[in-house]
Amino acid sequence: MAFEADERKRAEEAFKESEERFRILANSAPMLLWMSRTDALRSFFNKPWLDFTGRTLEQELGNCWAEGVHPDDYQRCSDIYLGAFHARQPFSMDYRLRRADGEYRWVFDTGVPRYLSDGTFAGYIGSAIDITDRKRAEDDRRDALAREHAARAEAETSKRRAALLAEASNVLASRLDYAITLQTLARLTVAELADLCVVDLLEEDGSIRRVAAAHANPAMQEAACELQRQFSPDPRGQHPVAKVLRTGRPDIATEIHEALLNDIAPELGHLEIARGLTYRSYIVVPLVARGRILGALSLVSGESRRRYTAADLELAEELGRRAAMAVDNARLYATSEQRRWAAETLADVARLISASLEPQDVTRRIADSVLMLLRAQNASLFLVEPTSGDLVTVAVSGDVGPASGPDMVFPHGIGLIGLAVREQRPVATSDVLTDPRLTFTPEVRTLVERDMFRSILAIPLIAKGKVIGALRVADRLGRVFDNEDIQLAKTFADHAAIAQENSRLYAEAEELAANRERLRVARELHDTLSQVLFSIALKLDWCLHRADPRVRRKLQDIRRETGSMMEQIRNLIAKLSEREDGAHRPFAERLQLLLKEFGELTGIAVELVECDDTATLGQPEMEILLKTFLEALANISKHARATRATIRLKLDGDVIHFEVADDGIGPPGEAEFAQRVGGPRHFGLRQMRERIETAGGRLEIGPNAPSGFRLWGSLPLEVKGDDQYSNCHRG
Repeated sequence: MAFEADERKRAEEAFKESEERFRILANSAPMLLWMSRTDALRSFFNKPWLDFTGRTLEQELGNCWAEGVHPDDYQRCSDIYLGAFHARQPFSMDYRLRRADGEYRWVFDTGVPRYLSDGTFAGYIGSAIDITDRKRAEDDRRDALAREHAARAEAETSKRRAALLAEASNVLASRLDYAITLQTLARLTVAELADLCVVDLLEEDGSIRRVAAAHANPAMQEAACELQRQFSPDPRGQHPVAKVLRTGRPDIATEIHEALLNDIAPELGHLEIARGLTYRSYIVVPLVARGRILGALSLVSGESRRRYTAADLELAEELGRRAAMAVDNARLYATSEQRRWAAETLADVARLISASLEPQDVTRRIADSVLMLLRAQNASLFLVEPTSGDLVTVAVSGDVGPASGPDMVFPHGIGLIGLAVREQRPVATSDVLTDPRLTFTPEVRTLVERDMFRSILAIPLIAKGKVIGALRVADRLGRVFDNEDIQLAKTFADHAAIAQENSRLYAEAEELAANRERLRVARELHDTLSQVLFSIALKLDWCLHRADPRVRRKLQDIRRETGSMMEQIRNLIAKLSEREDGAHRPFAERLQLLLKEFGELTGIAVELVECDDTATLGQPEMEILLKTFLEALANISKHARATRATIRLKLDGDVIHFEVADDGIGPPGEAEFAQRVGGPRHFGLRQMRERIETAGGRLEIGPNAPSGFRLWGSLPLEVKGDDQYSNCHRG
């Protein structure tokens, strides 16, 4: 018994000595040590642990040590510790442990099961080291790596987006047909930025026209095309495109909720397409160039579930700027080409309608030309009826209808053409039947309702401040005559009014020439045939008194027939002389009257710059000179495009020299001019030359200096001492 007691005592002393050595070793270790019992509660912490936490051993024993674990790490640490404890498995974990100064430090904690010499489980023993610096270094490396990855990703994204912008610029600059280039841009955009891309343009009348739509999924392209064809936004509605076009500011929605979807797609068919395309987020940016809103570019995400960001908005705005510049450049080019074409066409038209002075030919050319110029379906020329003021159709070109045919007459003030004449300005309407400005008689309204043309442009023809007629250009419902059309038509109408007035002047001149020719024939009949018949009648009277009774009867019959013939000649002379118009006025007065009328009718100033005494001119010379001057001035009005003309008359003995000159475009090349003067188109020039040469004179034709056309020559005089004509004076 004593032996056993001694052994037990020695064993206890050895255990105490062993524990003391363990505590000394543990407390001098450079790490945090801990031990637990078989119930998982901690039973020992070394001095470095207690110094680290700033707590006593009693405060840490059991499970109280866990009070220093960071709340975000506690559950994870507990699960790892208890899981390993129950499985009797080693474990390791890192967590944040509160240091004595209150700072949480990262520690790396490892534990292993502990067994007695007989194999009995005695709990766990573990150690922890402060890894905060390592953790921070790892975090720094991770952050640096993340930043590097982000920088690479951003660089790659920037590279792709720069490539997109470069390719978009190339596409937009490749051609001036912006409808095609915008569709190509939409296809490029869905490859990088969107599931759906749509481009809308703002029209002159405020409506929105959808010009391009593309989807990243080929199976959805038909739905995108249906959006383009059928569902352009209402400019007055709440559609994001309409709001952007009104404000000029971009719009971004990171999520499309139900109320917003109803604003985007207010129609049932549109809503079905939107749901099918699974709208999730969108960006809408305005297309702005030179301070004007031209349209909008829309990006929509769907299947990709993309949520748009500020960076996406920035890229979309840059795409919008480039697209707007392309649209603006294309429109400027189109406008420039249209104006160039219009200027060239107007010049051609002016030459065409001035190439003839025949009234019917001129009116037909005016109608044909304005139809071609405005690319319409129908064009009509009306002239004002002087007495009633009604507008009477004189020429029609293109297709005809009940209200646009050759027999149409618009009563004074009726319809769009009546409004244009009343206000003396061009007037246009997109639907003549619904325009509240217009009035119709029941008969005219019936014709208009039956007519196929509803879009009308009416332009008054004004000459010397007076409305002489109007042009009516018509097209089918839907055509809108814009400002370019109206200005082009107005310029054309100015040319047409001049041509119409020149035609009227020519007709009056022709009538005057015909009257003078009748007077000449009447005088010749009176001075020749009438006198001969009178002489025959006198001789027959002498014979009747001396003839044998057998022949007297026959002579009486001849005398009666001679008297009847003289009566017929007197009646003919009277008819030919009915329209005498100043044939017996002095030459100077007749010439000045001719020049005045010509200037008033054509706007071309004609000046008599030199004129000698014409008292010695005989009637034949006066008629030849007046006819020559009349035809020369008509040619100037018709061909020269002159603003001024001059006439000179100079006596040289028994010869009078004359000259007519203008400041117009002058004759063509020498060979071509020689051919033209001899050709059928210049019969008037040949006729003038033949008339002068037949009278013993000469006529020359050529260019004027510094510009224009010159006609000059001379005519021998037949002195008529009994004729009394007043002198003309130097202008």
